[in-house]
Amino acid sequence: MEEVTLKITYLGSQFKLHKRLESTWGEVADELAAQVGVSADGLRILYKGRTTERNESLAASHVRDGARLMAMKTSKQHENEGKS
Repeated sequence: MEEVTLKITYLGSQFKLHKRLESTWGEVADELAAQVGVSADGLRILYKGRTTERNESLAASHVRDGARLMAMKTSKQHENEGKS
């Protein structure tokens, strides 16, 4: 299946991920979380102004090559950082 490049902005930094369209948003979150050093459930990814669902595929969201995404910390992640 087709592969796409995702351009993700997180805390002012830019990241590029290459994923297959059958990949899920959960897999995208997992990979990004590993790169930025947070837990995947501590990230929220927005595509076209909407929060993505972890179990939904990129194809189901009609993602195109070069799609721009926004990632942000969830309130849960902020709470966890305050405890450490």
